[in-house]
Amino acid sequence: MNATLFSTPHPTTIQTSLVSGASFARLDLSGTLLAAGRPDGSGAIWDLDTRATVRWCEGHVKGLTAVDWSRNSRYVLTASKDWNIIIWDLPSLCDPAQRHTTIRFDALVVAASFASSKQRVSSCRSRVVLALLGTGEAYIVDLRSSHRGRFELDGEDDGDDKRYVNK
Repeated sequence: MNATLFSTPHPTTIQTSLVSGASFARLDLSGTLLAAGRPDGSGAIWDLDTRATVRWCEGHVKGLTAVDWSRNSRYVLTASKDWNIIIWDLPSLCDPAQRHTTIRFDALVVAASFASSKQRVSSCRSRVVLALLGTGEAYIVDLRSSHRGRFELDGEDDGDDKRYVNK
């Protein structure tokens, strides 16, 4: 029985490596692009088919703490110890990539991501951001023009139905 469980082929050697100086990385949904976060505050976007850097995301002054992809891989989010989240527009013709949006907080950003959505609308997903700060505060930042706002998730249960505070 165990022989059938372990008979699946698997790689036995490393075929190649990417010299990136990254602390962490994340694949896009297609599995062909890799966003790597570096301790110097820059991010690198790698094309895994060509094994080449296709974009640099340079705009933070302290190390990156998170990267995330929009559903359609057009945007990359980078979060940093410099208290900022930057959303980068990758298809722009300029290199380095162009900033689409910068979101500033009052503490270092420990983690951040695009909000996942049950709907398959990629533009909606890339316009709502979740952020966790070093102070323990969690935020939802809605960048859509019809819902624009920054909402702190309030963890205290005081008996009312209030789930978040608009900041």
